[in-house]
Amino acid sequence: MLAAVGGGYVAVSGGGSPAGTSYVNAAAIVRGTAARATQVGTSSLDLTMTMSVQGHDVTATGDGAFDYRNGRGRIDLDMAGLGNMQEIITKHALYMRMPDGLGGGVLTGGKPWMKLRFSAFKAAGVDVSKLMSSNPTANPASMLRTLGSSTGIKQTGSETIDGVATTRYSATSSVSDLMRAGGLTDTVDTSKLPSGFTDSQIHFDVWVDTTGLPRRMTMTMDLAGMGTMNMTMHFYGFGEPVTVLVPPKSLVADISSLAGL
Repeated sequence: MLAAVGGGYVAVSGGGSPAGTSYVNAAAIVRGTAARATQVGTSSLDLTMTMSVQGHDVTATGDGAFDYRNGRGRIDLDMAGLGNMQEIITKHALYMRMPDGLGGGVLTGGKPWMKLRFSAFKAAGVDVSKLMSSNPTANPASMLRTLGSSTGIKQTGSETIDGVATTRYSATSSVSDLMRAGGLTDTVDTSKLPSGFTDSQIHFDVWVDTTGLPRRMTMTMDLAGMGTMNMTMHFYGFGEPVTVLVPPKSLVADISSLAGL
């Protein structure tokens, strides 16, 4: 699979800007960024996100690092006016430290971290690992794979990022289409989502270098008429050592029992 994707990329791009790339090949290139990131193993990233929902604006900036081969990562976010939020992701659980301004510690008996075990939710019929794989801050590589399944992906320009030549690919897709692409249709009860949410449109751009690695990703989402979300991820440090530390048990409250609610 890696060889096929890598070979396809070289054939299309010729080692430079792939002018005239077809829709099919553009989609394969975007999907291939996930395989390439996993192949090199790790990366760091900077993140900026803004949300505007029903007249309320939230801005978050931060950074993270991911070990794609071992399914581990971390995200640290400064949510303006609310405090700091942290996520630790492993193959088996999600650890979250919520900002004080969003009630951090309320569900955890005063402990700073909460833990959600994926196995507990799966036993209740919810495959959280699939949900996490479609969350760009939980698994950027898997999200890129899902985005690469969108229709109508096309080459839209070129740019030099951190001294590296890249080609930009763009597309717009609905939430429902991406859910199908990510295998989430049997995981999420769409009847419990806000009306019209699955029809929300997501526009994304991915900048890919000549080796097939993603260098930047942006997403703009219309939240079913309730507001908008804009996010930019800047990837760097591919293949460099990454340390992801799980918080000690004494600081963690396991709230996985919520899966049975």
